Amino acid sequence: MLINYAERLQDEINHVPQEHLPALLNIVHSFRESVNLKSEQDETYHVKVEALRTAITEGEQSGDATPFNLSDIIREAKQESGLNA
Repeated sequence: MLINYAERLQDEINHVPQEHLPALLNIVHSFRESVNLKSEQDETYHVKVEALRTAITEGEQSGDATPFNLSDIIREAKQESGLNA
């Protein structure tokens, strides 16, 4: 069974008392914004996941892993930035 949502929505709107139409309009507007926001969040998520996958692939292809010491990394970063190590 095919449902004509536009007709059903119009029928529902026709049964809403006139004084409640501004509130209904606000509800519809809020719903539309939330759907758009969800779509934007989904798109952002997919972009971030793809960037992460790319970074992982680049890391895997960059060569063999080498041991590191976090203190050495911090010291080297300070030296490179001109801070006292």
